[in-house]
Amino acid sequence: MTLHRSIPAADGHFDEASEASISPPTLAQLRRVAGFTAAGLATELGVSRSTIAHWEAGTHSPAPSYQTHLARLLKTAPGCLTEALVGHPPAARMRSCSLI
Repeated sequence: MTLHRSIPAADGHFDEASEASISPPTLAQLRRVAGFTAAGLATELGVSRSTIAHWEAGTHSPAPSYQTHLARLLKTAPGCLTEALVGHPPAARMRSCSLI
């Protein structure tokens, strides 16, 4: 897993080049950082392991009824979870959702 960190310039601002290097965390990364296996997360949510695989692959998205609980289990804000599910949040918001 490769994670990129953006370093602010001396004035505290992020330049475009550093923002472009930020990769939003994926659902799988959020899961691993939270200490869950796919099977363990599936058990906690009451869904099948294949459901987690579909969410992580992006072929399906969790229903809204699962998203709040999923964000809590993954120890992330619901907005960061949404960004992980869609894959390309605005750079300014990605900084607050990084795994570093």
